[in-house]
Amino acid sequence: MTRLLLNFIAIVTLTLTAWIGDHRIWSADWPGSERRLARLPHTEAELRAAHEQAATYAAEMVPARCSFESLDGSEHVLVRVDNRELKLPCNRRGLIAMGSDMLQADQQRLPFFSGGIILDEVNAYFLSIQIRAAMSPTGAPYLVDRPLVALTKYAESNQTFPSTEIVDSSVRDIRSLGFLTRGEALPHDPPRTLAIVIRNLVAVSDPTGVDKIEPHYECVFMHAQVDPTGRALVTHAFGTTNSRTKLHRFTPVGTPKKLTDCAIQGSIFFTSYAFGGQYPTAKATRMVKLNTVASIDVPQVDRWLAERGVQGDTWSRLPMVFDALIDGTLKP
Repeated sequence: MTRLLLNFIAIVTLTLTAWIGDHRIWSADWPGSERRLARLPHTEAELRAAHEQAATYAAEMVPARCSFESLDGSEHVLVRVDNRELKLPCNRRGLIAMGSDMLQADQQRLPFFSGGIILDEVNAYFLSIQIRAAMSPTGAPYLVDRPLVALTKYAESNQTFPSTEIVDSSVRDIRSLGFLTRGEALPHDPPRTLAIVIRNLVAVSDPTGVDKIEPHYECVFMHAQVDPTGRALVTHAFGTTNSRTKLHRFTPVGTPKKLTDCAIQGSIFFTSYAFGGQYPTAKATRMVKLNTVASIDVPQVDRWLAERGVQGDTWSRLPMVFDALIDGTLKP
């Protein structure tokens, strides 16, 4: 009897130890949890510094000839937690599509021989910033902290296509800053609001009409809510414009079939060429249009928070703000 009791105690102890260890790893130390942000850096200087520091968290390209999305758990993400390397199944979904066009005046400046081909390429392709959702061994879904980017065509959007250096350069400027936390959340809450900063070269005309190319920073966000089953995530996309003074909720379109379906639509032009001036190697943006469900000024959000007695401002309460924009509690 004593031996049976001792065996029983040993089994219970081992079980509890394993559960506690697993609970600690997958609650207090979610993969990416060390990159939690209580407040989003949002001034130009803050974002410039944050973008530079996040170089190792730049978005990664989805390889060519892959499915545009992967929703069956057949892909995996490799994570390291407490010196343990784990390979977890994940889903990959396109969330923010970015397409381009060219103004007529910029089209007329394209190279004589290759201009038609270049314009066809600009009009045919779009980029998709994609999020990965994984499941912890305890059954809780969470977001992976590094986004992917897929290059594909409107007319053939079931697969990805080979990238180019000009695309790769743009993708390297899409960088994950980490996860935004809720002020009232427990430290072990799974990460579900990913902040991303995008550096873009923008043409600013001086008083004489000459274009000056300047770096500009805006943020996009991938915000997830748990579905009724508790085992899947419903994802939403948000972004900023006007030097982070305006907040937008992007229209959930799915896979775009044309430019106007894209969340972000940029009018671009090329600033340098190679191979005898026929192959573009760098670009800048003149103007941007958005496909949005709602847009709201940041000062209005600040007032909404203050009226409800919430401590902090927009930049420290973004997950709450996103939830309120989704359910209609906060109206533009």
